[in-house]
Amino acid sequence: EFGQELFILSQINHKNIVKLLGCCLEVEVPILVYDFVLNGTLFEYIHGKNRSSHISFNILLRISHEAAEGLSFLHSYASPPIIHGDVKTSNILLDDNHMAKVSDFGASVLAPSDEEQFLTILQGTCGYLDPEYL
Repeated sequence: EFGQELFILSQINHKNIVKLLGCCLEVEVPILVYDFVLNGTLFEYIHGKNRSSHISFNILLRISHEAAEGLSFLHSYASPPIIHGDVKTSNILLDDNHMAKVSDFGASVLAPSDEEQFLTILQGTCGYLDPEYL
């Protein structure tokens, strides 16, 4: 999982995907170092765990759009395409301007170029995938 996430994030540069700054391999358990994202997760805002700041419905719509833009980049512009595999509100981080940053790529899959092989890999994960890939 560590190696997969390191490989994926080292190849991605998009404003709506959390930025990997580096890693520390000189410890017992390797650590990934990310850009600090100030405002926690979308989950915390939706479920009231971050009561110090209220987000309007319009900002929530913008956050949703930004998260979708990040995922679209992974699916359509990354080479090879990347399927996140664990999209949920606790994996959408919010920076100081409440800009969405998709995070947690431990369950991600690099999509093969062979479409038939791609469909085989995705079999059985219908609840977590964009219907476009079914």
